Amino acid sequence: MGWADEVFLLDSFSTDPTVKITRQYDREIFQYRFEHYDKPCNHAISNLPIRAEWIFVLDANNRVSAGLKEEIVNRPAVAPEENGFFIRRRFIWVGK
Repeated sequence: MGWADEVFLLDSFSTDPTVKITRQYDREIFQYRFEHYDKPCNHAISNLPIRAEWIFVLDANNRVSAGLKEEIVNRPAVAPEENGFFIRRRFIWVGK
């Protein structure tokens, strides 16, 4: 499955091609009506069949750099004492 043990899509009944693209990768798709930005994430954590100890929430229009991927893959192997991590984000809009 690559570097993630589980991948879920929680879609808010979007009209863009997100669900169609996700189906190409044979991933589980769940739907939840959008109310406020915090609710879908909390709903997913409480209701999806997540088996992992660590959860990485990523919006469909975000990407993970090779460096971050390596950090995520290797960090749990050293048994971190932390309960969570902050990730530096870089915002790119229209190529800038």
